[in-house]
Amino acid sequence: MDVSRFVWHAYRLAYRSASLLACVLALAACAAKTSTTVFPQSNPKKQDTCPAARIENKFIVQWEDGRVTLHEDENADRFIARFVEPHLQQIKHVEFDRVIRVSQAFGTTETATDHWGQDMSEAAAVWSQGIEGEGVRVGVVDQGMDYTHPQIQPRLAVNDAEFNGKPGVDDDANGFVDDIYGWDFYSNGPTPVLGTDVESSSHGTHVAGIIAADHSTGPIQGMAPKAQLVASAFLSAGGQDP
Repeated sequence: MDVSRFVWHAYRLAYRSASLLACVLALAACAAKTSTTVFPQSNPKKQDTCPAARIENKFIVQWEDGRVTLHEDENADRFIARFVEPHLQQIKHVEFDRVIRVSQAFGTTETATDHWGQDMSEAAAVWSQGIEGEGVRVGVVDQGMDYTHPQIQPRLAVNDAEFNGKPGVDDDANGFVDDIYGWDFYSNGPTPVLGTDVESSSHGTHVAGIIAADHSTGPIQGMAPKAQLVASAFLSAGGQDP
């Protein structure tokens, strides 16, 4: 018996079987994608954790190539028929857009020198090694921030082209006029317009302070005190998105 020929034929058979199995699995995977699998919230049998907050005629689409887009239609059924089904193989996930609100704030006693979070995370051990977030920009996607706050102002990422440019002119040609410290996507204008109103930017200022409050200008210790902050407001003063 020619053992080498036997081994060769066995190898070819195994290779063909593996190739066939791979094709079957690939076809099965493609066949498994349906409008329900990519848009599970459209299934009335699937319980929504927060149905009251969703916007019934707005949909967020995540594409297979990584893009995320927002779409409107009359309702979910029409959107599935007119958009999801025709683009099914290119779509990774669909969900309802939602109304987002900041939770009600409650007053507490002043704890300016309470650094429990920093102590428990042993942040000082990292700071002592010179790791303080230098060179990192952090976007604060919230209500905007009080850009005049003494512990926030030194940490702002300034758009020099707009800061040194002409008011009312898109000096850096990025599509946003006078975006010196960021942008207010809720009101579609420069973030400082929102930031000067302390009440409307209190939550964003709080978050910004946790991230990067400057240690040398006040009592709060930001976790990354050398990082730069970019304000990106998307909520109103009442904590509601558009």
